Amino acid sequence: MMELDTRAVERPRDAGWAEVATLAGRCPARVDWAGLVSSAGAGWSVDWWVGADDRWYLPAREPTIRQRRRGAGPVIETTMRIPSGDARHVAYGALTGGREATVIEITNDSPVPVALAVALRPYGVGSSSASCGFDAPLHLDRTVVRAGPTPLLVLPRPPSHAGASNRRDLLPAVQAGEDLAWEAPASGRTANAVVLFPLPHRTSLRVLVLSPGLAGRDARGETGGPTDPSAGLDPRSAPDPDAVARGWTSVVEAGARFELPDPGLTELTNGARARLLLAAPSLGRGLAALEPGSGAVLAALAAGGHGLEVATALAALADAFPTRLAAGPLDGAEIVAALALAATAFGRVREQGPPLARLVETGAQITHLVERSGSAEATAMAKRGLAQLVRTLDPVGADRLEAGLGPPPAVSLAQVNDLAALASPAGAWGGAQGDDPVAAGRFVTAARSMLIDDSGPDLVLLPQFPSSWRGGVVEVRDAPTRHGRLSFAIRWHGYRPALLWQLDGGPVDLRSPALDPGWVAGQPRGEALLSGSADDLPLAPQPGDSFS
Repeated sequence: MMELDTRAVERPRDAGWAEVATLAGRCPARVDWAGLVSSAGAGWSVDWWVGADDRWYLPAREPTIRQRRRGAGPVIETTMRIPSGDARHVAYGALTGGREATVIEITNDSPVPVALAVALRPYGVGSSSASCGFDAPLHLDRTVVRAGPTPLLVLPRPPSHAGASNRRDLLPAVQAGEDLAWEAPASGRTANAVVLFPLPHRTSLRVLVLSPGLAGRDARGETGGPTDPSAGLDPRSAPDPDAVARGWTSVVEAGARFELPDPGLTELTNGARARLLLAAPSLGRGLAALEPGSGAVLAALAAGGHGLEVATALAALADAFPTRLAAGPLDGAEIVAALALAATAFGRVREQGPPLARLVETGAQITHLVERSGSAEATAMAKRGLAQLVRTLDPVGADRLEAGLGPPPAVSLAQVNDLAALASPAGAWGGAQGDDPVAAGRFVTAARSMLIDDSGPDLVLLPQFPSSWRGGVVEVRDAPTRHGRLSFAIRWHGYRPALLWQLDGGPVDLRSPALDPGWVAGQPRGEALLSGSADDLPLAPQPGDSFS
């Protein structure tokens, strides 16, 4: 009996995966570097193969595969070169027919027709080998591929050819142009199935991947939905990927807006923030359990201006009563530091979330646990965070906590670039382990620290300004700080930076020592022409330019 190759052989490298889902995040799916898609936790996946005049093109084996994120949100596009053009695969979560699903849209972006094979494979993206396979026989119910009664894949129309087997891998049969048959029963660890469609030039085909456990649940994830989740679903009625991408960009920009001189860093920051929003629904439970990395996610959501998600998470933490650290002391200290930023940066958090005094009590309790660990570094981080948290209630006590600690370590552009280099082309961190919201959170917080430093008594704009940023656009809108909501922008007049700012809060002094060591402003809004750094200026101005 011919069995399927293991995934490690069939897909010769594993560069990780990115998560796609709707904002509710109840039915997430994983997309690997070549467009293999599986629902989170499923032991099966959906692959795609393209048949052109010369041969079949298999994304996992093609050197021309490229991947990117469309817009800020989890809309992952995988592109493969085929004769005379490209084949494009886009995966994203969407609400369609009142239910959540993962949409796969495949486009023949070439001037010639091709054949498209949508293949069900008995392994999941990022799943263990113990969970691989189909637990019931595969069969085709006109436009729905099922495992027993459970729908897995919804097609736009009946396929032109289809087959399933657990005796052999159907990939060689497809490549050889053999007739396919639906062999029964096809189940277990070697079962696989293929449905074939003609795909004319410049046309697209969509399919829906359904998540396990959807039966009996409605769009809100509550019981009382249809017994058959595929009932009434038509992939052609799903929203298109560009509309979903625009929606996600709007959601991300509903918080703060950051524009850095490096467009790549700006795009990566926005994509990381979308990943954090996918993680937000479960953040409260993670904070209550003092889980490793939960502080990094909370801090980044707060830095990104996502107040509702922050308030919800803080409420869950305030209801908990932490008695021990679930991980290392630095994780606990990170939660206290994040708690300070989150609780002091949002007026509406204090209105919608728990009382500040309750959060101070929680922060003090976690700080005590950190101190008992004996880590000086973690204790200093926790005390800095607790001092910021209690300052509005007890300024003298805050000063005592901060005494002798010194400022927090600064973040350099090199460190931000190092974090950015760890992201995949789809904007996901975690490598082979998959899309990691904790690493995304640390990147967002590091990028924000290049723009704003509110850890001290003054509000520092652009605490560092690398020479490579000179002449580039910097813009921040509605960024929460512990002194109020801040907006500012840099424009250039010759070699000198012009700063425009508005702070809804204060009173506090604003400084920008990297652009003008002597500049300070106490008013909440205004504009100023700064001196710039003489070290970065050329020896003489070009014709028409001036240093003054």
